[in-house]
Amino acid sequence: MLISIYLPFSDFRPLFVDGFSRLPRPSWPTPRGWGHVRGIGSIRRRPKNGFEGWVGEAHLAVGLSAIVLRLPKEVDQIDFGKVRLIRKACFFDGLLNGRFELLFRVETTDRPRQAALSAATYLLNLPTRIRRYESYGNLKSIPKSASRLWADSTIKHGDEAHAEFVRGGRPVCVVESESSLQGWNSKREDAPLSYPNIELTILPGAPPTEVMLIWPSAQQQVYEGERQSTFRLQSRFLRTYALRLLQDVEGLSLLFGMPVSNIADDRIQNLLNEYTRQINRSRQRIEEYAAPKTVAYCYSAFSRIYPGQIDGLRIMLQNSKIRPNVVRKTIELLDISEMANIHVTGDFNMEKIMGDKFEHIDISGQGVALGRGAQASVTQSDNAPSNETLSSALDALAERIRKQGGKADAEVEAVLLDAAAKKAEGGDEAGAAAILKKSAGWVLDIAKSAGSAVISAFLKSHFGIG
Repeated sequence: MLISIYLPFSDFRPLFVDGFSRLPRPSWPTPRGWGHVRGIGSIRRRPKNGFEGWVGEAHLAVGLSAIVLRLPKEVDQIDFGKVRLIRKACFFDGLLNGRFELLFRVETTDRPRQAALSAATYLLNLPTRIRRYESYGNLKSIPKSASRLWADSTIKHGDEAHAEFVRGGRPVCVVESESSLQGWNSKREDAPLSYPNIELTILPGAPPTEVMLIWPSAQQQVYEGERQSTFRLQSRFLRTYALRLLQDVEGLSLLFGMPVSNIADDRIQNLLNEYTRQINRSRQRIEEYAAPKTVAYCYSAFSRIYPGQIDGLRIMLQNSKIRPNVVRKTIELLDISEMANIHVTGDFNMEKIMGDKFEHIDISGQGVALGRGAQASVTQSDNAPSNETLSSALDALAERIRKQGGKADAEVEAVLLDAAAKKAEGGDEAGAAAILKKSAGWVLDIAKSAGSAVISAFLKSHFGIG
């Protein structure tokens, strides 16, 4: 069993400190040669490089000499056996987000699920010290000190670190097991085809820590310690992209929470453009493994950090001087984050908020399962108009768009509305909303002024406008 613990951070100093620049070496995200990060470690190449087509993560700063773990030689635990630290490392993407990562191998017993949860709890509570500051605590309580370590290690001696602009994120724990981690009461089914199972659960404590569990489906044959198996490759793929998606969404949320004086600054626009691209790519990669609720959970990180203010962000973006394509991609991120508003609470309950109002929400499956097997369905909603009425309203809007002779793309936009109407007619309101998000801004302006109560309710529910 492999257990990875990540301590993420976001470095905003180049944006908010005049004249600030990090040390030019190593040159993240693709450091050359055998550079060294003071107090963190030397640059080493992974035995297996990053995934094809994705820049970075082939090289890490390995060692983390400043972070000292008190890991005993013998672990006296009933649920698991020997624990071995495989790697301590640091990675930075060259823009905003970085992380400290620790990888452990744990010997399991005949109760793998209990062993996974017990081992994760044990590792997160390991006594930990940041040597430079004589900062003591446990592993899950040091993100703030770890982000300060990054701030101090990436400047010249004598310069001010401005550590207040390096924000530490919540620890993330991922467990990959060759044995099934199926819970006896989780009501989960085996994953389809040859995809691994993926589930989110919570470790109680202060604060509660979310743990991602990954294990083989019934059709995958895998043996303890087998490094080249299909499951190992797929689980690494899932772990990597889920972490990227979660951290990139949280990073943008933290950015909007910073004292930004000019949202149209070219540096901020470039960050929005790059991270929305990476977020979309990570989402597509994870959805290939039929894990939509895990994707939804990662997107909901935006609302957890920036609660109740998405409508204000939309208005700010629409009224800004940001490039139109960047505005469009960022608003799409906000829309998906709002629709994927999943909360996992410490008492193992999950609620999914649909639009502005919800009633009679039925949730089945173990409350903490966000992968395949957990379900959330709306049995009644005061927000949703009937599909037939919505379909006819979208058809009427399409005809109105076709009559806009002064618009060169009128016919293209009308075809999109026809497709949305068909989705609505088939009962897929979310699919209709997804298509409508591809429409041009002038189409939405006409839709808002169309005078249709159905369209108005639809736009308010799915776009937050009206």
